[in-house]
Amino acid sequence: MFVVDLRGLSCPMPLIKLKKCLSEFPAEMVFKLLLTDQGALNDVPAFCSRVGLGCEQCEDEKNLVLLVRRLTDSIQK
Repeated sequence: MFVVDLRGLSCPMPLIKLKKCLSEFPAEMVFKLLLTDQGALNDVPAFCSRVGLGCEQCEDEKNLVLLVRRLTDSIQK
């Protein structure tokens, strides 16, 4: 799991940083996003749905957390 600290960033930066991580780390299967921007809780899952990634919100006492997963059938070889 690759942790991406996006705390303190407001939209659209969390989504831009996620896209960059996805391209820079093609072998990583799970990205744990630490967020403080409420808008990202809508934008990131919508993006993931469009491009075939899994996304789920997790409970964390201090942060907003989304897990983004590459689905096995969406991995390009």
